[in-house]
Formats: sequence, C-alpha cells, structure tokens
Amino acid sequence: MTEVSSIVHSGVSSYVKEIYEVYKQTEGSSVVDDYMSRQPEINEESRAILVDWLNKIHTHMSQLAQETFYLTINILDRFLAKETVKMNEIKLVGMAAMVVSCKYDEEEYPNAETFREAPGIENSSMENTFSQEQINAMEEKILLKLNWKLTVPTPYVFIVRCLRACSDGDSKMRSLIFYLSELSMAHYATIKYSPSMLAASAVYVARRMLKPQCQWSKALEVHSGYKKRQLKYIPHPPLFLSCICLALAWY
Repeated sequence: MTEVSSIVHSGVSSYVKEIYEVYKQTEGSSVVDDYMSRQPEINEESRAILVDWLNKIHTHMSQLAQETFYLTINILDRFLAKETVKMNEIKLVGMAAMVVSCKYDEEEYPNAETFREAPGIENSSMENTFSQEQINAMEEKILLKLNWKLTVPTPYVFIVRCLRACSDGDSKMRSLIFYLSELSMAHYATIKYSPSMLAASAVYVARRMLKPQCQWSKALEVHSGYKKRQLKYIPHPPLFLSCICLALAWY
C-alpha cells in the first residue's frame, strides 16, 4: 500500500483523489464479521494481549514502517475469521501474520530468533516458543487461507490522508492520532468498523483533545469522507472513555 507522501514525490500526485476513491470502494474487504463466537479457545482478551504484544514487537524492530503493524492486525483478524485457532497457537498466528506483513512492505522481516529476543507476551498460556519451520508453515497456511490477498486498505492510509488536511497539526497531534488508532485496534469491538471510520475517529478524538476550538474542518470532511455529526457520538462509550483516559495519561 503506497503512502500518499510517496505518491506525491513519485510524480503521480494528480491520481491521489482517484486512489483514495478506490480505497473507499474496496475497504469493505478489510472488515470481518464477529468471528469470536466461532473460536472455542481464544477470546477478546487473548486477542487484545496478542495485539499489544505485536505492537511491542513492531516497536522493538524500530526500522519497520507504521503501516506494517496495521496490515499485521488486518491479516490476523481475517485469518481468525476463517480458521479456528487453539490458544497454544494464537501467538504463532500473530508471528506469522507479522512476517507476511513485513514481506509485503519491508526489506527485512522477523525470524524465530527475532521473536525469542523480543519482549515476552503477558499470558503464560500463550508464551510458547516456535521454530522457524513452524512459522514458515503457518505463514503459508495464512496466505492460502486469505487467497494471497494482501493489498487491502487499513486505517493507516486514511490517517495519512486526513493528516494532509490538518494544516494546524504538529508532531504531537500526529503521534496522538496514531496512538489512539493503534490503541483502538486492540479492542475487538472495533473490528466491525471500516478502516476509514476508525481513522477519522482517531483524528477527531485527538483534535478534541489538542484543538478543542477546531475539532473538525471542511478540509477534514472532504479528505476523510465524514461529517462531524457522523463522528460526534462514539458507538461504544466504554471504548471511547478508555481511549481518552489512556491518551490523557500519555499526554
């Protein structure tokens, strides 16, 4: 998935509008149904622990692009929506999902040794060590189950689009937007929302905190595709409040 800034510098900025129209038209392929009821061993909590651990791995590998993490979680959820996974294998699925994402977007990707040297996962029943052969086998299984479909819009590409409309934003605003977005991805309740909605919501909440006098603008409405009234009421108040509390602690 090509970042907007890269598109601009590559000399095809005139196609940005059309590219994002395609993203909006195809983002439904990134949304999965409520699959947890079909998973007898894992639950929302174990998924949240795994997503948090994958975020730590992504941070540990400091050279990775931000978009890689978003694609990792997208691959993870789409696979879990199609395949029943045991608790002692959920970490392996997450590892393989990150490897697939890295191979799609990066020049380097983690191996078994990388995962062994990384921070541990905060769940003893998920803390297993896997060989490179096991990771490779799960990687192949994921690709086959997803029919090799990896080119899907994630919240990242829509956040980048919105940031171009935040002329009054700064590095603190950008960091908070991505922080809120990544935080929301650990919450299973967000899987039913489109990537563009999750991106716009993160931008809206961040601006409510840092720019309360100018929470939404015409430019953001155009770039995000959402009016303020569509974002004003968060469907899941507990999720909204937890994001705000954690963001305030960070801020």
